[in-house]
Amino acid sequence: MRLFSGDGASSGEKDNSASHGEITSRQRMTLLAIAAGVLVVIALFTLVATSGGTPLTRCTRIIIQSQRSSCLFELANTTGNATVCLHISGSGEGGCIANVALQQNNVSLCSLSGNATFAACVSALGEKERNPSYCSSLQDPYESICTYAALQAGNFSNVGECSLILNGSVRDNCTYRSYYNLAVSSRSGAYCSYLPTTFNSSLINFILSSSTQLFGIANASLTISSLNTSPQSYCYYNLAHLTSNISLCSMTTGQLKMICSGQLSTPSTQQNVTFNISVGQVGTLCANVPVGVQNECDYGIYSYIAVANRNASVCGLIPTGALQYSCYAAIAGRYKNVTYCSYIGNATDRILCNSQALGVNSTT
Repeated sequence: MRLFSGDGASSGEKDNSASHGEITSRQRMTLLAIAAGVLVVIALFTLVATSGGTPLTRCTRIIIQSQRSSCLFELANTTGNATVCLHISGSGEGGCIANVALQQNNVSLCSLSGNATFAACVSALGEKERNPSYCSSLQDPYESICTYAALQAGNFSNVGECSLILNGSVRDNCTYRSYYNLAVSSRSGAYCSYLPTTFNSSLINFILSSSTQLFGIANASLTISSLNTSPQSYCYYNLAHLTSNISLCSMTTGQLKMICSGQLSTPSTQQNVTFNISVGQVGTLCANVPVGVQNECDYGIYSYIAVANRNASVCGLIPTGALQYSCYAAIAGRYKNVTYCSYIGNATDRILCNSQALGVNSTT
């Protein structure tokens, strides 16, 4: 029998509830008060720990490691004092020292780093200053890598400096790039003769990148010449276009030789050039080019065939609209005939095509 009626629970029932782990309102209030007190204590401790003393002391007093490291890194960066970095634990120390060394252009600061980061610190400074002399304090292979990076930052402008590279393969890569740049800057095909006569993927891609800057992304010279050709042949090809000198095409080899002659022929002589690339060969010819320039390769060969055969329908096979328009414009510009511009759907591009065909503001 119940002693009390109604909804209220007896004191015995309250005790039983507490014994089963239920928290009463009073207990919740007590816990919240304790938690708030702990937070206040932590906040006060942090405030006291990070106030007063030098900036370095304030950073080192920070309990949380990531925040302490950030504080020290920022302090080293703003004061230019690399020794502050020595208080950073873990891999962050080397990055901090390298950052200050770069900021101060002081390679001697790299010696504060451990062996694991010393070479990276020196290489970063040599690359930033484009100065291979920084690399002399390193042992190979790090010295060769460092020197190459420094000369690369200077766009391989001095072929003589490539001799500083100890590793033969790395030295050759530097030398070839320097000779290609000399050929372009001097407009002299004589330097092309120093380049390899066999396919070299790394060097071909370097010349391909250079061609993008020289001729623009939508130029046939950018992509056709990245097919299975040699760096030497590719160099002569680009020089022929840069100097509008068709005689340099004779120095190229294979299909590139024929393409070069066809592209630089004038309308009056073009019918005398033998064209033997068919539309059906495009897929095979472009199969091995870098993935990023696949569309441009298709454009390059299709537009070559279209211009060579004065056949605008070939341009319609190009899947990319902008490159398709460039193909029509190439025919119009070569033959000075605005009729081919009518195939271009975009009004702005059509106007540019008309200007090119009429020789107004045209570089064709």
